[in-house]
Amino acid sequence: TMQDHADAWPFKEPVDSLDVADYYDIIKDPITIAKRVESEEYYVTLDMFVADARRMFNNCRTYNSPDTIYYKCATSQN
Repeated sequence: TMQDHADAWPFKEPVDSLDVADYYDIIKDPITIAKRVESEEYYVTLDMFVADARRMFNNCRTYNSPDTIYYKCATSQN
C-alpha cells in the first residue's frame, strides 16, 4: 500500500551515488526497505518495519532541505 502512495516515488529505489555523490557521506545509516520486504524473513514484527520506515524518512529529511520535493514527500501525510 505504501508503494502506491502518490509521494512514494522517491523511496522506491535506493539513492544512486552516481546521481547524488555526497549522499552516503552525509547519511551514515541508509536503509533499503524493499530488499528486506522482498526477503519475507526480515520483518518479524510491525515495529521493525515502522522503525525502518521512520529511518528512511528521517534520512530523506536530513539530506534534503525543506523546500525540496523529496523533503515534502518524506513529510506528506495525505
